[in-house]
Amino acid sequence: MKIELVKEQEFNDTPWYSIHINGIYVSGSMTRSLQDAEGFYDRLSDNPEYMKKTIKILKCQEVVVP
Repeated sequence: MKIELVKEQEFNDTPWYSIHINGIYVSGSMTRSLQDAEGFYDRLSDNPEYMKKTIKILKCQEVVVP
């Protein structure tokens, strides 16, 4: 798994920080705060299980049409 902390900025606008995993955007800093984005990045780095995807089938049935 590749975790990236990305900074984007257009001209003189406020920078936007985001987290990407394996090249895919996962989260961005709504406050545009580097500190918030770094905190999330550190949590992911220390606990990659946070990003594990789980699938749980709650109900399933097969319907046969006569």
